[in-house]
Amino acid sequence: MLIKSLKLKNFRQFKGDININFSYDPQKNVTIILGDNTYGKTTLLQAFNWCFYKTVNFDHNPKFLLNYELSEEMLNGSTNILSVEIVIIHENTEYGIIRKQEYKKINGKTVLANEIPLKVWYKNEKGNQLSLDDSPETWINDILPKDLSTYFFFDTERVNSISHKENVTDAVKGLLGLTALSKTIEHLGSRNRKDTVIGKFQQSLETDNVQDSEKIRDRIQNKELEKENVIRQIKEAEKNKSYYEVEKERLDRIINANLDTKKLQEEEKLLETKIKDIERNIEQKTKMIYKNFYEITREYFEKPLIERALSCVNSIDLKDDRISGLSENILRHILERGICVCGNVIKPKSSEYYSILKEIENVSGDNLYDDIKNFKYELKSIKNNKSNIKYFQYMYKERLELKKEIENVNSRLIEIRAEIKDKENMYKYEVQRDKSRMKIKDLEEKIKDLYQSKGECVKEIEKLEKNYQSLISKTDNNRKIERYIEYADALLNWIKATQEEKTKEIKQRLEEKVNDIFNRIYSGKRSIYIDDKYQANLITKILDKEYDTGKSEGLDRVKNFAFIGGLVSLAKEKIISSAGKDCIDLSSEPYPLVMDAPFSNADEIHTAKISEVLPDVAEQVIMFVMRKDYIYAEPYLKNKIGKKYKLEKHSEVYSELMEIE
Repeated sequence: MLIKSLKLKNFRQFKGDININFSYDPQKNVTIILGDNTYGKTTLLQAFNWCFYKTVNFDHNPKFLLNYELSEEMLNGSTNILSVEIVIIHENTEYGIIRKQEYKKINGKTVLANEIPLKVWYKNEKGNQLSLDDSPETWINDILPKDLSTYFFFDTERVNSISHKENVTDAVKGLLGLTALSKTIEHLGSRNRKDTVIGKFQQSLETDNVQDSEKIRDRIQNKELEKENVIRQIKEAEKNKSYYEVEKERLDRIINANLDTKKLQEEEKLLETKIKDIERNIEQKTKMIYKNFYEITREYFEKPLIERALSCVNSIDLKDDRISGLSENILRHILERGICVCGNVIKPKSSEYYSILKEIENVSGDNLYDDIKNFKYELKSIKNNKSNIKYFQYMYKERLELKKEIENVNSRLIEIRAEIKDKENMYKYEVQRDKSRMKIKDLEEKIKDLYQSKGECVKEIEKLEKNYQSLISKTDNNRKIERYIEYADALLNWIKATQEEKTKEIKQRLEEKVNDIFNRIYSGKRSIYIDDKYQANLITKILDKEYDTGKSEGLDRVKNFAFIGGLVSLAKEKIISSAGKDCIDLSSEPYPLVMDAPFSNADEIHTAKISEVLPDVAEQVIMFVMRKDYIYAEPYLKNKIGKKYKLEKHSEVYSELMEIE
């Protein structure tokens, strides 16, 4: 498939009719369209996507495709049509693809009024234009699968790792000519599928007991369907297991190549945990310090005064002149009796009487001597009781040490984080690897059970087949049909062998081509590995071992260029199978590369190398290029350029295209 022309009408910022003829001359296979940012380069690329697949990838208002100026000029009730027409050459036939939309102005607002059905036309041998009415959408997808559209309509600034897109296996195989083999295998089928060639032969065999044979055939058919379902599950499980094994190997390479980073990240996690533990410990000790301080507050503040108070108390010379053993009760009894123990009479208000009252006062009331004595005892007790303050001091010291420790840990954390700042998180890879290991183990158990179920189905089918064979009549017609079945079986086995051979060969050749292109663009020791899902993985060889060492955005783009280049390069070659003694032609079509900003963020060296390589590997190259990048690309492209255009921007919503002679 090569692109002959593109015609736009009122599509986004292209007002009116825009016609672009592309070069597909083998010697001058490059078309250049120059334009700076916001000039309409991306719009041209998206016009291809919309015409082919009715999808666009615009940052602003992607659902509104009519030219804004035209929309503003429309009157209420009026309509306007936008359209994109692409003319291609496929299998030596010219085809035209036309997609249109009608817009209408209603109450001052332009809305989508009608989606006009997609139209595809082709030219017959006489040059007459005829309509292709049979499923045009399907026809387009057969020519260029939608899953692969981003490979060939390549938006450098918007695409993200296109070589790691999921579910492109069938699309790649179709592009490289393997789909026909799969359809042939499915068409030939087996003896036990009524809707296949071999199955229909089997059904036409005559039997002696029609009723019994039909019952057996139905049972065989059901058991065959059950077996096919099990086989599908086995393939799916093995496919998933293979995916997780490849994923595990990829993660192993990343982790092994970053062991130092892994150790630092593990240390980082341990230190982060340690900081949390220390912070909790500090918090606990702070609470205990506050509590203990509350309990010893008086003691803590009294302590500096204790020695001074003791010194002062010790300097006081007090004598205790009280009579030991006397009590207030005894003395009052003497007063009431009026006679002293010595026999003298004690008269009220006499000097003796007042002496006894004074003595009562001494033994019954507060006594300075006792107060000082008690105070002195209390002071000594406080002085000697140091346990509470010591515990407080111990806790406070520990808290200070924890504070210092957390400062040291934080300092180490800062060092580690600076060292691993731009490194990937190995922990996430380890989690992913553990998940992959678990998936592999679960799938292995599942596959084991499925194979057992398949074996049981096979045994049951063999048993039923023997019963059925015993009922088949020995007639000339049956012998002829059996011979037809043998021929069909032989053809089926040959095609299966061809498919297996070419699947391996194509993957290998694709990998070789991708690496050849990659090495022509990139100077380094990396290479690209294509896995069974046709995903491209960058690897680095270190001491005969291969590691997935990650990549930058620029390197990822170079890898994508190499993958796309390898794909289109292989697609245009004739692929001949040599299965058995015969050969089969699996040749496919050449394909174009339509690229928006292919040199975006590429340096001068890579721009030069990409400019040299792409015209060689692709049959047709269409580039939408910024002028600043074209300066470096032009010396390497000028001998390959067949058509050249430039975009002129008149406003934010209106651009014009002009051809440069």
